[in-house]
Amino acid sequence: MDADPHDVTAEDEVELEPRQRASRRLARILADAEVLSNQELLAIQEEHPEEFLGDVLLREGILIESYLQGLLIRTLYVPWIAAECCTVPREVAELLSESFCREHVVVPISRARDFLTVACANPLAEEVIEEVGRITGLRVRTVLCSAEPLKKLIGAAYRGPEEEKTGPTEGEEEGAGELSPEVEAKAAELVGQLSAQAALGTNGPSPEDVPAQENPAEESTAETSAGADTEDGDGR
Repeated sequence: MDADPHDVTAEDEVELEPRQRASRRLARILADAEVLSNQELLAIQEEHPEEFLGDVLLREGILIESYLQGLLIRTLYVPWIAAECCTVPREVAELLSESFCREHVVVPISRARDFLTVACANPLAEEVIEEVGRITGLRVRTVLCSAEPLKKLIGAAYRGPEEEKTGPTEGEEEGAGELSPEVEAKAAELVGQLSAQAALGTNGPSPEDVPAQENPAEESTAETSAGADTEDGDGR
């Protein structure tokens, strides 16, 4: 069996930047799931050394977000939540600075005693989660969110009272970010469940509770083959 190029010693790991360490962790997960080969993953990382591997794979269309998130949920035992269904209490938002949340795309969404639930776009960024624990002095539990909705949630969490009164900021449509009563009720229910799980020290759904998804690369190949078979059939 070929050696895994993503396996590094503890000493080598320390020398890597946090983004590179997260990329190595994701590469191992993808290689173990046989989504891409070690050689393919290593080539992508060498071509984009300053970027997180997951961001590159999504931007280039190599993976789709729902497939990548499903893989992380099943592998890391991390629950997923829709950022659109969250409302961050002011006292919880104040546990972290806006600049920190924007830089790392994370935001605290609920607290239960000494447990803090933090929504993040990259649960593989372990150093960021550890830093949240150091800053707040709390035990941190992560939930996974899609990046773009999470960025909007961060903006809403740190929007001051005056901004709320004056309406949408530049580039926002009237009514953007407002939730219906039904969605607000669902959000309260979800956050309540997370707080209860945190208080009990549970980790959300197990991988067995999350349905497996098809590899999008394999699905695309299958569709192409099916299309070719149809054309051959029509030609005969």
